[in-house]
Amino acid sequence: MSLLPLLLLVLTGPAAAEPRVKGPDLQAVAGAFGPLSAASEAAAPPVGEGKAVPVQQKALVKIYDSERGAALAEAAKRRGRSGTVGGCYGGVADALESAGIIESDGTPDATKSWGAIGVNSGFAADAYQFTRWARAMPDQLERVGLMEVPVPAEPSEVLPGTIVVYQREHCGFSSDSGHIEIAAGSGQACSDHCQALYGQCLGGGSDRVAAFVPFRLAPQD
Repeated sequence: MSLLPLLLLVLTGPAAAEPRVKGPDLQAVAGAFGPLSAASEAAAPPVGEGKAVPVQQKALVKIYDSERGAALAEAAKRRGRSGTVGGCYGGVADALESAGIIESDGTPDATKSWGAIGVNSGFAADAYQFTRWARAMPDQLERVGLMEVPVPAEPSEVLPGTIVVYQREHCGFSSDSGHIEIAAGSGQACSDHCQALYGQCLGGGSDRVAAFVPFRLAPQD
């Protein structure tokens, strides 16, 4: 038996697997952020002119899709003009569809509809269940180009298009449904109405509030 094939294998190593064309390496990104939790007392100051950008914010900016985020923020502002109260989940759902993040269930051959990604399977009744769905089905969350990130310490750090979900009773929100809204810029957040993002509501830990942002999708062949 010739030793040449064995020698080549030793020198070159096994053939590398063909990489998947997807979004960013989410495990690596999560490692850059550290554990998902509310900001500690030693958190860096809000991002602003003349201030250092926190490390976590730098990591987020690298993968955040500003174009899709802006589109989602604008869709949320349009939907929020209705000024109703009590329909936050429906308002956010409308904005997600309008921005092309998630497809309507009536879309032919939809692969990113609410039904296709599993939201309709027990996670569609109340606002707080969006977080339950995202954590139970991370592959589906990734499919629509969203990822969970640490909740910013200040409203000024919440990037446009960030989906913020509050658990039931947190910060005075509904004891039945919680609340969900989309950051629309300038310290505002919208669902079926628009209101200020309250800094005190962003604290409490990842079991009380969660944040999700659109990430950059790699071009598909």
